[in-house]
Amino acid sequence: MPSWLRGPAVGNVLLVVGFFVCIWLPLADLLLGLEWAPRIVENRLAAPPPHLAWTRRTVVQFPREFEAYWNDRFGFRRTLIRLHALASVRLGVSPSQQVVFGKSGWLFFAEEIPYLNPLHRAPLSEEQLVHWRRELERRRDALAAQGAHYLFVVVPNKATIYPEYLPDALTPPGTPTDLDRLMAHLRDHPGVDVLDLRDALVEAKRRDLVYHPTDTHWNELGAHTAYAAILARLARQVPGMSAAPSSFDAVSGPALGGDLADMVGLREHFAREAVTVRPREPRRARPATTKVPGPPRGRLSHATELPDAAGPRALVFIDSFGDALAPFLSEHFARA
Repeated sequence: MPSWLRGPAVGNVLLVVGFFVCIWLPLADLLLGLEWAPRIVENRLAAPPPHLAWTRRTVVQFPREFEAYWNDRFGFRRTLIRLHALASVRLGVSPSQQVVFGKSGWLFFAEEIPYLNPLHRAPLSEEQLVHWRRELERRRDALAAQGAHYLFVVVPNKATIYPEYLPDALTPPGTPTDLDRLMAHLRDHPGVDVLDLRDALVEAKRRDLVYHPTDTHWNELGAHTAYAAILARLARQVPGMSAAPSSFDAVSGPALGGDLADMVGLREHFAREAVTVRPREPRRARPATTKVPGPPRGRLSHATELPDAAGPRALVFIDSFGDALAPFLSEHFARA
């Protein structure tokens, strides 16, 4: 055995070799694509390449821009993020400031916990409550002038329906939330048709799981609950309109973790059984043959149509909660 492999020198040699391997591995992966870890959804755009130009401003900004670009792309970045996330989970600490670890493996979006208020927003003032009401009244009147009825639907966040899964440190306080105060203000000044889905979803959760434990959104059973409540309210305007809960079956199946699991880089780790709603009869609604003018940016618009063109028509403005709701509502409108 060579003399340099005996005694303390062995440790020094291995340390030096290991150091050089570690500092060159990121570049090797960048060139050869060695990393096996799955893609991580970060809900943001990666930093663009640095701008190259021989001007004083670009020369000064180049180091900072290159560092941001490199930090989003260096080799084995996904693996290091996943290892950090797994270590954080073992310690019971969330690796993302945007995601709160709850009980029994539940995850919550920090910005949607009304009493956590990570953005330090001030409670709604009386002036803001009045502004909300007047804006809703303006929309109601504008639509009424076109022969349309306006229904304003409030979709609660998961923390509102499942506060029992929040960490003990985030126990809901006894003070009213902004939504409580807004609903009270609208009840004191009636005139706008407002549907608050909180009661319907709290009642439904006694029978079924209505939100995804590792996603910000409701599941299809929650969307079905909302759909039934919306049609019950619309029946006041359109006699005979009602939901058809008996025409669907709840089906359980495996699923990966949701958007919150993606945000901490551990989609597979938080895999949970998912519940979907399967119609017993083929859906009648079909994609509309005419295009829908959409906004210049943001979410795309789409339309569905039924064979019976004589029924009511609906225009629905949604956020991402509406994706699971749309297939149910589409079955009741000649065009939606």
